[in-house]
Amino acid sequence: MKLWILRHARAESHSNTGRDRDRPLSEAGRLACQALNAWLGKCSLPLPRQAQVSPALRTRQTAQLALADLAVHWIINESLWLASTVDLLDQVQQARGQEPLWLIGHNPGLEELIYRLGCDLPIPGLKPGTLVILELPEKGPAQRVEVVPPREST
Repeated sequence: MKLWILRHARAESHSNTGRDRDRPLSEAGRLACQALNAWLGKCSLPLPRQAQVSPALRTRQTAQLALADLAVHWIINESLWLASTVDLLDQVQQARGQEPLWLIGHNPGLEELIYRLGCDLPIPGLKPGTLVILELPEKGPAQRVEVVPPREST
């Protein structure tokens, strides 16, 4: 099974409401999502049919821009907001043996999930807007298929 992990792109440091959950993407984050969308459009791997997205504004905007005009339906998954590594591992275990799983969420949970599955990340780790694609065998550690770092400028 393939696991697609996308940390939301770079966000503004504050929101109009003062709530962390309401922080929008920054201009750099929007550019990163557009670049990722172009990469996904040319990707030789079959894209998952569905992505599960945290309800935070920045993750919804990441999904909207990165998946624009692609055959990937995204749904809000409330449990991805402030999800712990254990919560994320549970979701992965429930999805094993099914279609590819795509999670669009937050750190530190996503980065820790990758390490717990037995993979390393290139330095500096899971920066905002980074996509990691893993192959999860039935037994043993995950295998890193691809790491797509964010491109925040043209």
